[in-house]
Amino acid sequence: MNEELGAFEGDSYSADEGSSQASLASLQLQSSRQATQLTQAAAGNVVVLNEGQTIERLEADGPDLVIVLTDGSRIVVPDGIILVPQIIVDGTPIPPANVAALLVGNEPEPAAGPNPSSGGNFAVDPGDIQAAFDLGDLLPYTELPVRLELEEEVIPALLPDDDDEVTIFGLDNDTPEAVLDEGALANGSDGIGSLNEGGTFSVDVPDGLASVQVNGVNVVAGGAFAGPVEIANNGIFSVTITGWTPVFAANGTTVIGATFDYSVTLLDNTTAHPAAAGENSVFDSFAVVVTDTDGSDANASLDVRIIDDVPLANADT
Repeated sequence: MNEELGAFEGDSYSADEGSSQASLASLQLQSSRQATQLTQAAAGNVVVLNEGQTIERLEADGPDLVIVLTDGSRIVVPDGIILVPQIIVDGTPIPPANVAALLVGNEPEPAAGPNPSSGGNFAVDPGDIQAAFDLGDLLPYTELPVRLELEEEVIPALLPDDDDEVTIFGLDNDTPEAVLDEGALANGSDGIGSLNEGGTFSVDVPDGLASVQVNGVNVVAGGAFAGPVEIANNGIFSVTITGWTPVFAANGTTVIGATFDYSVTLLDNTTAHPAAAGENSVFDSFAVVVTDTDGSDANASLDVRIIDDVPLANADT
């Protein structure tokens, strides 16, 4: 053991230096003739052996460090295993790291028998496991005292587009779309005026065209043109939607707009004119209703004016 201690490197510690440290003097060990001595490490966690004492071996006794001297006496340092001290022998210090190294191999050993861990690479049969416990009933479903409210997150980017309006162009409620003159009939008095007028109106339906009705008659149904369609004929005049020019969306199938052609023809005189009122006019209107695919609609009217034929008085010749 003396040779082992001499193998550790450490600073030399002279007797003069040891005697000059008053704080260590109280920790000087008693005579080596004592069998067992309990001592606390001095300030700086240092244990100083008396001059002439040499170490046989170091042992661990639980948390305590046991210094066994060559004469068989023992010095016990409480908690010396937990906080390893520096030991000074004949002026030569043994650092705590070296003291700890000398303790290697003195640790508590496990009980005798095969290693129960997998260190045997499962080569040894560990035997049967203990008897299984009886399984108890599973806990029944427990309803929370307060109903859990699920929060619904609304992402604006995923909301549908705002509902687009339906718009009708070319049907002016202030001015009749067709003006016909009874004087131009074959039996008319002056042959002046028009018996037939045509025109157009258009619709803008961004959400998709579903239907167009004129005077209650379907001109467009299910997005498809049903014409040419005569929407009125009372024997005095007739109104016909003669054709359309659709505008398609990018998908090539949805109609988002259209232009409609119409024709109004005077067939005969009307007796609806006020009597003895001179050359006056009567009016008739035909409702136009355009509906898109989400139910939005727009309304207008196709108006017809018929000018009365007034007899002419000619001088006798």
